[in-house]
Amino acid sequence: MTLEFRRFVPADLSAIEVQPAQAWMTPSFDPWYADELATAGPCFTFARPDGDASSATASLHERDVVFIGGAVPFMEGAALAWSLISEAAGPHMLEITRRSRAFFGRLPVERIECAVETGHAEGHRWARMLGFRRDLDFVTMWLGDRPHALYARYGAGILQNNGKQSWA
Repeated sequence: MTLEFRRFVPADLSAIEVQPAQAWMTPSFDPWYADELATAGPCFTFARPDGDASSATASLHERDVVFIGGAVPFMEGAALAWSLISEAAGPHMLEITRRSRAFFGRLPVERIECAVETGHAEGHRWARMLGFRRDLDFVTMWLGDRPHALYARYGAGILQNNGKQSWA
């Protein structure tokens, strides 16, 4: 089954059940945060086609979202990559990885960073599959005082640096 690849909308945040490694973030999943994600930078969703939800009791739009990701510009020429992944994404990770890698490769910035929790082996592996390289280890209040590794990769802006960024 092919997933639907579409622009993220705020309702997608309430339609994803994130993997256990990201469950600590769910208290911040409110309508304000969803709106912030939608407007902060380019972001996208992978969802099962309508009517293919994992639970027999789920409505057509519940639990159909298996991945949300995007990038937030944080300084000139740089963006922070982020993702929320459901355990249900497992069978679709090849498609998600290919399209996510292409998305990050087209970003009009020179540097893209992402943070991966130190003990999350699958997250480290996936960051490397997306072309990121480990940069440093850190702990920050922004990530719940949990130790993380910072990864970085080049974006399309490194090749076509014309001083302008377009997030369209």
